[in-house]
Amino acid sequence: MQAEVGYASHTLQPEPADAGTPWVAPSAEHRWLLRHAAWLVSPADGRGSPLSRLLRSAMVAPMTQLTFFSFDMQCFLYQVFHTTWAARLGHLVGMTAEVLFLLAALSAWPIGAGVHAGHVFAALLGIWYVGVASAAGLRVWAAVATALVVGLSVAADAVALRLAQAGGDAPDLWTSPWLWACVSSFVVAVSHAPEPKLPPRAIGSSRWRRIDDYILGGGEPELSVARKVARALRVAAFVPLGTVNELWAGLRLMPYGWLMVMFRLGYAPRRWAALQALETAALRDGNPALDFVGVGGGAMLVVGDDGQLRPHAHD
Repeated sequence: MQAEVGYASHTLQPEPADAGTPWVAPSAEHRWLLRHAAWLVSPADGRGSPLSRLLRSAMVAPMTQLTFFSFDMQCFLYQVFHTTWAARLGHLVGMTAEVLFLLAALSAWPIGAGVHAGHVFAALLGIWYVGVASAAGLRVWAAVATALVVGLSVAADAVALRLAQAGGDAPDLWTSPWLWACVSSFVVAVSHAPEPKLPPRAIGSSRWRRIDDYILGGGEPELSVARKVARALRVAAFVPLGTVNELWAGLRLMPYGWLMVMFRLGYAPRRWAALQALETAALRDGNPALDFVGVGGGAMLVVGDDGQLRPHAHD
């Protein structure tokens, strides 16, 4: 029996009979990427060129990294990627700090009439966040996001001034807001460490796997010491790669962290219950999808003969 939950503008099926079916209809952004960037997000042979494989491994979930208005998928993946309090707190604080320091860095580029690039960027962020929240019908979240961006913009000017004063006539790396934006992103990346499993693609797998299981080759033919060391080094590389990924992702996901706080404080309880149902079902299955709301791990979306988007598991 399928449990159906109303969520956003869709009817979700957190326990579908066919686990390979997306639980939420993929967005228009999914279709756009499949038309214009299939070589990256869904190559015809399921593997693609060495470059596309490298980028998918580095980005982990390019379909998510390159969709900016797909509310359902962003909420779902925010939850399944951040199951520990360390990850949740690290992302909430780290991504907020990241946006703060990026705005402070951009304040060094004046435009005129007292306006600088940081103000323009803050306005663009506000328009983006309000657009996503309004489309999802979450007006209070839109108001909170607006207040958050305004507050961060004001605070960023103060931070930029303080760092400039600290640097004096000879500013150095330590007084650069760009550095502290990267440090904030590093904190976000490291906060993933307590998560129990590694995501598909990052480890060349179609399934989520425990770190020890991946490095030691659980369920595989006996691995050589060299292979185990190579896998351990691959996991270690997640820190610098994750720092770059989070620097990009922070702009998109920062308001979602605050939305999750609002949900836990009682905002939009039906939406929160629906999201929790999806998260619970996906984690119980053990293989949440990366490219859509549902399960399937590294399965990628393709356009079927009937024009519908469906996952295939060639990755």
